[in-house]
Amino acid sequence: PGQRHVAELFGSVLADAALRVEQAQQLAARERERQLQARLAELGALAASVAHDIRNPLNIISMAVALAPQETRAEVGVQVNRIAHLASDLLDYAKPWKLQPERFDLRALADRLAAREPALRLDAGWPEALWVDADPRRMEQALVNLVDNARGVAPDGCTLVAEPGEGWLRLHVCDNGPGVPEDLRERLFEPFASRSQGGTGLGLAIVARIAQAHGGRAQLTERAPWRTCFTLEIPQ
Repeated sequence: PGQRHVAELFGSVLADAALRVEQAQQLAARERERQLQARLAELGALAASVAHDIRNPLNIISMAVALAPQETRAEVGVQVNRIAHLASDLLDYAKPWKLQPERFDLRALADRLAAREPALRLDAGWPEALWVDADPRRMEQALVNLVDNARGVAPDGCTLVAEPGEGWLRLHVCDNGPGVPEDLRERLFEPFASRSQGGTGLGLAIVARIAQAHGGRAQLTERAPWRTCFTLEIPQ
């Protein structure tokens, strides 16, 4: 009886301690979410202000070079578009999102994307149809961002692999570029940690937000024979 009593007391103390740990973790998670939303709200206000303030100067720059040589106009056009793209990505990353999920054929979306993206190939293992419940516009945006990221570092393009699983769907965008430096791996999906030349630095961060909004995650993974794979994982 004495040993049973001690065991019961120990079990009760352990259960109380586990409950306190769980409550502390929940509080910490809520606080992290509150801080994230506060940062996003601040970033959203800043992005809206920046986007508004740079549109007029960009238009003036574009008109000012109208009579310049073709090469100069082309270069200015590229840089103006890059700035406009950055402003657009800032607004998109910072504003509140509301997904509009529906059931759609992801294979059809992937075929359309491959038809207009010469750098993208579909892996031979894709099924004829792959029906998913997700926001099709956001899923396309995530895949486009991953392809753009690969295009900047992999001259041979990239491959899109579908891996349906038990309760999960994993989409891998893989390439044989130079790989990701060790000092970037831990912060790849943070804003402005891009590895691609000419990127805005928000493409992978937006991919991570899309994955999280669907209840999933984005991560850097390893899949032979490719050197680099980015994986978008969502529940199904």
